[in-house]
Amino acid sequence: MWIFLLLIPSHVQVPGDERPAERLAEAERLASKGKWVAAKNKYWNLRRNWKGTPEAEIADMRLNMGWLGVIELDRRGPSANRVDVVVTGDAFEIQDLDSLEGLAKDVVLAFDRNPTLGEYASCFNFHLMGVFSKEGGVSGLGRDNFDNAFGAKTSGDKTHVRTNRGLIRRALGEMKEHDNLAVVLVDKPGLLGTGGGGVATVAGRPDKNTVIHEWGHAFAGLADEYSSDVGYTGDPRQSANLATTDDPTQVPWKHFFEEKRYKGKIGVHRGGGGRAKGTWKPTVRGCVMDGSGDYCPVCREQVVLAIYRYVDPVDSFSPDNDFHLKADGPLQFEVTPIQVKKHDLNVEWWVLEGIHPGKGDRLRTGPRARLKALAPIVEAPVETTRPHKGGIHRFVFDPEDYGIGPYTIICRVTDPAVVKKEPWVLRDPQGLLTSERRWVVE
Repeated sequence: MWIFLLLIPSHVQVPGDERPAERLAEAERLASKGKWVAAKNKYWNLRRNWKGTPEAEIADMRLNMGWLGVIELDRRGPSANRVDVVVTGDAFEIQDLDSLEGLAKDVVLAFDRNPTLGEYASCFNFHLMGVFSKEGGVSGLGRDNFDNAFGAKTSGDKTHVRTNRGLIRRALGEMKEHDNLAVVLVDKPGLLGTGGGGVATVAGRPDKNTVIHEWGHAFAGLADEYSSDVGYTGDPRQSANLATTDDPTQVPWKHFFEEKRYKGKIGVHRGGGGRAKGTWKPTVRGCVMDGSGDYCPVCREQVVLAIYRYVDPVDSFSPDNDFHLKADGPLQFEVTPIQVKKHDLNVEWWVLEGIHPGKGDRLRTGPRARLKALAPIVEAPVETTRPHKGGIHRFVFDPEDYGIGPYTIICRVTDPAVVKKEPWVLRDPQGLLTSERRWVVE
């Protein structure tokens, strides 16, 4: 009698075999602990030993990109209602990635120590995306093409470093939580950074002024306010903090001239956008878009508005739906606004007879989060609440105070954006600083 033994090679996946998925998860786990070399080896073994499996294909793709995994630097709230900032690096070879985590923490400190971003520190989550380059150089410095992960290269004047946004977005696509916003640290001191389209590129150790300056470009679309020539060509473009006219009635920040607190502080000053002529800016000193300091009032307004394109002023609420609720006795409603540092958000409540459905706020995930402001409510609010422990605002609807029938409970939360009696946002045409929740009660 013959006995045949069926030998299954270790690299062939059998039905129900979970080992490739386990190995992929293990590679990601190692990366989340900063064990970059071990994570790379795990991907390499998965690619070699489990050919033909979806997990091996993922490993192959990630190794080709240099993508290893994500470390959670600082989580301050649910990703769905935070600005998820991804810090990553370019021109870092695998043996240099250990230094990247320390540099990434410097980026977090730069955000928190900046007066504007620090006021809204709770609105940001920070993640470190570990990506290695096959070569640790910047193209344009002694060689045309280094094999780095994000295509870091110098611009025409050889003093600024740029990265490829398409490659960065592809790498971000491997993450579960991101807003297509990245701070890319390039391992090449001595160069100047660049920013735009959601990506801030910073060379060398990230000092606070450079990080905040490039983030202003990337996140809020701000223009440079310095006048020195850095090689710009073509006609200048107008932005929130840069004008192509000196007419005070036509500059983008003209609404600041109507606020007495900014009298003498905001004007129309020649220069900006890397040009000495043909452009005008709102300030002449003290703006990080001109080199150092905090954002000037005009730039600060744009940064706050940009935050609320991603973040809803209502952080959580209860009951968690707007269906009809039966009120056999008192009902308690709770709303927790976003917690900012030195000022409170306003919370107002209305009780309207009848059913008044609202369109509700769409999920805020970027520049087109809110197209127009909420319609005004004619009636005066029945109550304006103060926060309890944990920042929770409570309102109790007692049916004994009202007649039989349906009622609509409305809560609106507004950030006045007034810090130490100074208004930070003077114009909010989309109503980004206000959000509401509605419930119908029988």
